[in-house]
Amino acid sequence: MSFGDVDAVERNSGKDIRGTASNEKAIRNKLLRRLFLSKYNPEYQLCGTLLKGETNPADEDEVLLELCTTGFLLTSFHCILTLQVPVLPEDIKAACGTVEDLRALIFSSKMLANEVLYSKFAAGLESGLLRKTPKGPPSIIMHTITLGHEVAFKLELFMALSKRNFQHSPDLASADELIRKFKKLLPLVREDRRVIVHHVIFASRFAYIV
Repeated sequence: MSFGDVDAVERNSGKDIRGTASNEKAIRNKLLRRLFLSKYNPEYQLCGTLLKGETNPADEDEVLLELCTTGFLLTSFHCILTLQVPVLPEDIKAACGTVEDLRALIFSSKMLANEVLYSKFAAGLESGLLRKTPKGPPSIIMHTITLGHEVAFKLELFMALSKRNFQHSPDLASADELIRKFKKLLPLVREDRRVIVHHVIFASRFAYIV
Protein backbone atom coordinates (compact mmCIF):
# COMPACT_ATOMS: atom_id res chain seq x y z
CA MET A 1 0.00 0.00 0.00
CA SER A 2 1.39 3.38 -0.99
CA PHE A 3 0.67 6.60 0.88
CA GLY A 4 1.82 8.76 -2.03
CA ASP A 5 4.25 11.66 -1.77
CA VAL A 6 5.20 13.62 1.33
CA ASP A 7 2.56 16.29 0.67
CA ALA A 8 -0.13 13.64 0.44
CA VAL A 9 0.97 12.14 3.75
CA GLU A 10 0.84 15.59 5.32
CA ARG A 11 -2.67 16.21 4.02
CA ASN A 12 -4.00 12.82 5.03
CA SER A 13 -2.17 12.08 8.27
CA GLY A 14 -0.20 15.16 9.29
CA LYS A 15 -2.43 16.07 12.21
CA ASP A 16 -2.40 12.55 13.62
CA ILE A 17 1.36 12.22 13.22
CA ARG A 18 2.01 15.53 14.97
CA GLY A 19 -0.35 14.59 17.78
CA THR A 20 1.31 11.22 18.31
CA ALA A 21 4.79 12.77 18.24
CA SER A 22 3.73 15.42 20.75
CA ASN A 23 2.28 12.80 23.10
CA GLU A 24 5.40 10.65 22.86
CA LYS A 25 7.61 13.64 23.63
CA ALA A 26 5.48 14.57 26.65
CA ILE A 27 5.74 11.03 28.01
CA ARG A 28 9.52 11.01 27.45
CA ASN A 29 9.94 14.34 29.22
CA LYS A 30 7.88 13.16 32.19
CA LEU A 31 9.99 10.01 32.52
CA LEU A 32 13.20 12.03 32.12
CA ARG A 33 12.23 14.40 34.92
CA ARG A 34 11.19 11.52 37.15
CA LEU A 35 14.52 9.82 36.52
CA PHE A 36 16.78 12.80 37.29
CA LEU A 37 14.69 15.14 39.45
CA SER A 38 12.57 12.89 41.65
CA LYS A 39 13.20 11.98 45.28
CA TYR A 40 12.21 8.44 44.34
CA ASN A 41 15.42 7.99 42.31
CA PRO A 42 18.07 9.35 44.71
CA GLU A 43 20.85 7.43 42.98
CA TYR A 44 20.42 9.56 39.85
CA GLN A 45 18.83 12.70 41.28
CA LEU A 46 20.36 15.99 40.17
CA CYS A 47 17.96 18.27 42.06
CA GLY A 48 14.97 17.93 44.39
CA THR A 49 11.72 19.71 45.37
CA LEU A 50 10.99 20.60 41.77
CA LEU A 51 8.30 18.19 40.61
CA LYS A 52 4.57 18.42 41.19
CA GLY A 53 3.65 16.08 44.02
CA GLU A 54 7.06 16.48 45.66
CA THR A 55 6.61 20.04 46.90
CA ASN A 56 4.14 21.41 49.43
CA PRO A 57 0.57 22.41 48.42
CA ALA A 58 1.32 26.15 48.39
CA ASP A 59 4.15 25.61 45.93
CA GLU A 60 1.85 23.71 43.60
CA ASP A 61 -1.11 26.06 43.74
CA GLU A 62 -0.12 29.15 41.75
CA VAL A 63 -3.23 31.10 42.82
CA LEU A 64 -2.65 30.30 46.49
CA LEU A 65 1.03 31.13 46.16
CA GLU A 66 0.22 34.49 44.58
CA LEU A 67 -2.31 35.36 47.29
CA CYS A 68 0.11 34.44 50.03
CA THR A 69 3.12 36.24 48.64
CA THR A 70 1.06 39.40 48.07
CA GLY A 71 -0.34 39.31 51.60
CA PHE A 72 -4.01 38.66 50.85
CA LEU A 73 -4.30 35.54 53.00
CA LEU A 74 -4.68 35.57 56.77
CA THR A 75 -1.67 34.78 58.94
CA SER A 76 -3.38 31.54 60.05
CA PHE A 77 -2.82 30.19 56.57
CA HIS A 78 0.93 30.75 56.72
CA CYS A 79 1.44 27.36 58.36
CA ILE A 80 1.37 25.87 54.86
CA LEU A 81 3.65 28.50 53.39
CA THR A 82 7.07 27.11 54.11
CA LEU A 83 7.91 27.66 50.46
CA GLN A 84 10.37 25.11 49.23
CA VAL A 85 13.27 25.96 47.00
CA PRO A 86 15.07 23.51 44.71
CA VAL A 87 17.53 21.42 46.72
CA LEU A 88 20.70 19.90 45.29
CA PRO A 89 21.95 16.54 46.60
CA GLU A 90 25.18 16.95 48.55
CA ASP A 91 27.36 15.37 45.86
CA ILE A 92 25.92 17.61 43.14
CA LYS A 93 26.21 20.69 45.37
CA ALA A 94 29.87 19.93 46.04
CA ALA A 95 30.61 19.30 42.37
CA CYS A 96 28.50 22.05 40.78
CA GLY A 97 27.56 24.71 43.35
CA THR A 98 24.11 26.23 42.94
CA VAL A 99 21.10 25.30 40.81
CA GLU A 100 22.07 28.02 38.35
CA ASP A 101 25.60 26.61 38.21
CA LEU A 102 24.10 23.19 37.47
CA ARG A 103 21.96 24.62 34.69
CA ALA A 104 24.97 26.42 33.23
CA LEU A 105 26.98 23.19 33.19
CA ILE A 106 24.17 21.29 31.51
CA PHE A 107 23.94 23.99 28.84
CA SER A 108 27.65 23.98 28.08
CA SER A 109 30.49 22.06 26.47
CA LYS A 110 31.90 21.08 29.89
CA MET A 111 29.24 18.90 31.52
CA LEU A 112 30.96 15.61 30.71
CA ALA A 113 34.16 16.92 32.27
CA ASN A 114 32.38 17.09 35.63
CA GLU A 115 32.91 13.60 37.03
CA VAL A 116 29.99 13.59 39.47
CA LEU A 117 27.49 15.09 37.04
CA TYR A 118 28.58 12.88 34.15
CA SER A 119 28.51 9.75 36.30
CA LYS A 120 24.96 10.42 37.53
CA PHE A 121 23.70 11.34 34.08
CA ALA A 122 25.27 8.33 32.41
CA ALA A 123 24.22 5.93 35.17
CA GLY A 124 20.64 7.19 34.95
CA LEU A 125 20.54 6.57 31.22
CA GLU A 126 22.05 3.11 31.71
CA SER A 127 19.55 2.26 34.47
CA GLY A 128 16.85 1.30 31.98
CA LEU A 129 14.27 3.38 33.85
CA LEU A 130 13.80 5.83 30.99
CA ARG A 131 12.74 3.17 28.50
CA LYS A 132 11.76 0.47 31.01
CA THR A 133 14.50 -1.86 29.79
CA PRO A 134 17.03 -4.01 31.71
CA LYS A 135 19.89 -2.12 33.33
CA GLY A 136 22.91 -1.85 31.07
CA PRO A 137 26.64 -1.97 31.88
CA PRO A 138 28.69 1.22 32.32
CA SER A 139 29.67 2.73 29.00
CA ILE A 140 30.66 6.03 27.45
CA ILE A 141 27.69 8.21 26.61
CA MET A 142 28.27 7.96 22.85
CA HIS A 143 27.47 4.24 23.12
CA THR A 144 24.30 4.90 25.10
CA ILE A 145 22.43 7.69 23.28
CA THR A 146 22.77 9.64 20.06
CA LEU A 147 23.96 13.22 19.87
CA GLY A 148 20.44 14.41 19.12
CA HIS A 149 18.95 12.58 22.09
CA GLU A 150 21.64 13.95 24.40
CA VAL A 151 20.87 17.50 23.30
CA ALA A 152 17.12 16.97 23.75
CA PHE A 153 17.56 15.40 27.20
CA LYS A 154 19.91 18.12 28.43
CA LEU A 155 17.65 20.85 27.09
CA GLU A 156 14.64 19.36 28.91
CA LEU A 157 16.58 19.18 32.18
CA PHE A 158 17.86 22.72 31.68
CA MET A 159 14.29 23.95 31.26
CA ALA A 160 12.87 21.82 34.09
CA LEU A 161 15.48 23.22 36.48
CA SER A 162 14.35 26.78 35.76
CA LYS A 163 11.40 26.70 38.20
CA ARG A 164 9.24 24.40 40.32
CA ASN A 165 6.60 22.48 38.38
CA PHE A 166 7.90 23.77 35.04
CA GLN A 167 5.55 23.25 32.11
CA HIS A 168 6.18 23.94 28.44
CA SER A 169 3.96 26.60 26.88
CA PRO A 170 2.00 25.38 23.83
CA ASP A 171 2.28 28.63 21.86
CA LEU A 172 4.37 28.98 18.70
CA ALA A 173 6.73 31.56 20.19
CA SER A 174 7.72 29.11 22.95
CA ALA A 175 8.18 26.33 20.40
CA ASP A 176 10.41 28.57 18.29
CA GLU A 177 12.45 29.51 21.38
CA LEU A 178 12.91 25.81 22.20
CA ILE A 179 14.19 25.18 18.67
CA ARG A 180 16.58 28.11 19.00
CA LYS A 181 17.95 26.73 22.27
CA PHE A 182 18.30 23.26 20.73
CA LYS A 183 20.38 24.67 17.87
CA LYS A 184 22.53 26.63 20.31
CA LEU A 185 23.13 23.61 22.56
CA LEU A 186 23.86 21.16 19.72
CA PRO A 187 27.44 22.33 18.92
CA LEU A 188 28.23 22.57 22.65
CA VAL A 189 27.25 18.95 23.22
CA ARG A 190 29.14 17.88 20.12
CA GLU A 191 32.27 19.61 21.44
CA ASP A 192 31.72 18.05 24.88
CA ARG A 193 31.68 14.60 23.28
CA ARG A 194 34.71 15.35 21.12
CA VAL A 195 36.80 16.40 24.12
CA ILE A 196 35.78 13.55 26.40
CA VAL A 197 36.92 10.79 24.02
CA HIS A 198 40.45 12.19 24.07
CA HIS A 199 40.76 11.87 27.84
CA VAL A 200 40.94 9.03 30.28
CA ILE A 201 37.39 8.00 31.13
CA PHE A 202 36.74 8.54 34.82
CA ALA A 203 38.17 5.69 36.88
CA SER A 204 35.14 5.70 39.17
CA ARG A 205 33.04 4.33 36.31
CA PHE A 206 35.38 2.73 33.81
CA ALA A 207 38.63 0.81 33.74
CA TYR A 208 39.76 1.63 30.24
CA ILE A 209 40.81 4.48 28.00
CA VAL A 210 38.80 5.37 24.91
